[in-house]
Amino acid sequence: MNTQAIHTSSLQRKKSITILPIKWVNDFIEKEKTNGLGITLAYIMIGTGVGSITAALSVHNTVNLFILMTSVSLAMATNAAVISQQSFKFTTWMFVISMKINAILLIYQIANLF
Repeated sequence: MNTQAIHTSSLQRKKSITILPIKWVNDFIEKEKTNGLGITLAYIMIGTGVGSITAALSVHNTVNLFILMTSVSLAMATNAAVISQQSFKFTTWMFVISMKINAILLIYQIANLF
């Protein structure tokens, strides 16, 4: 019986660690709901900036249409969500997804430059 309690507690501890980034974002959303307007304006500026750099590198020597369409679509989707005044939770998750994918594409393109 004692070993079962130890295994259960270690399983629960691992489960909470795996969902930590999702919990962190959701906690941020709950904490900053009152400042949502200013934060969503920052989402537009930062998301568009990173998306523009990614799009610009995708047409550097040859046009990589997949990266260009992906980066522009994600930046525009985030901007559209903010401008159409969607919920703060939705716009935050759109921004997180957009930044994550655009950052991966940007790192990929920078690695292929050299």
